[in-house]
Amino acid sequence: MLSLTHRRFLSRSAPIHSTPYEQKSEYVYVDSTCPYPNATTSVTLEELEPYYGPFACATNEGVGCRQNGKLVLKSDWDQIVSYKNSALDVMAVLPLAEDLLTCAFVNTTLHDLTENACGDVIADLDSLWIGFALIGVGLFVAWFLAVVTQGRTKATSKEQEVYG
Repeated sequence: MLSLTHRRFLSRSAPIHSTPYEQKSEYVYVDSTCPYPNATTSVTLEELEPYYGPFACATNEGVGCRQNGKLVLKSDWDQIVSYKNSALDVMAVLPLAEDLLTCAFVNTTLHDLTENACGDVIADLDSLWIGFALIGVGLFVAWFLAVVTQGRTKATSKEQEVYG
């Protein structure tokens, strides 16, 4: 399988002319096969430099690098590493940006507020409800006793007038 990814990755040889009308290509293509990425052959961005670093050349001299088995020029390797670092930075920022776009920070803040405070508030409201209930029952009993005593007082005063 022929790999034609970028023109700098191709080896350049001197043009060979047999006849004036016959011109051969000045490129020698690197024949390679790559397995489809799977769990055993895939490389993460963090593993890129140690895994592919040995294929990087220390100079930008294409022919000499390829003769030594170094397939990637220094300028290309530096650009790849720069893109890799930028991609890692974007991957670190993406969750934060998604949280901002979906307003997840509001949900998180409300959850933090209610998670830590609700237990105490619910206990306090239970105590307050019991207190109000006791006060309400006490006032009802006091009102009931006042009505009953006032009714008895009025009844006894009428009896005294009648029998008096």
